Amino acid sequence: MDLTLASVSRSVDVFGPNGRKDRGGAGHGFIRTQRDPLDDRNLQLFLTPAGEDFLQQIEDYLYNERGFIERGPAVVLG
Repeated sequence: MDLTLASVSRSVDVFGPNGRKDRGGAGHGFIRTQRDPLDDRNLQLFLTPAGEDFLQQIEDYLYNERGFIERGPAVVLG
């Protein structure tokens, strides 16, 4: 993946409990962070129960019982 440190940081803020620092408001609470005990410069990310529920909803929506994505009707934007 080709992600910048800034985009990862913003995503962690949005999906964490506190939300983005520059916009205020609460985050989604899907992840929690913890300092790496071996190197406190790093954060470890963990799914919360809400994050696990959200992930399950995404998987239920995307995958059928055979384990692949069902194709729905085409959507035309414009």
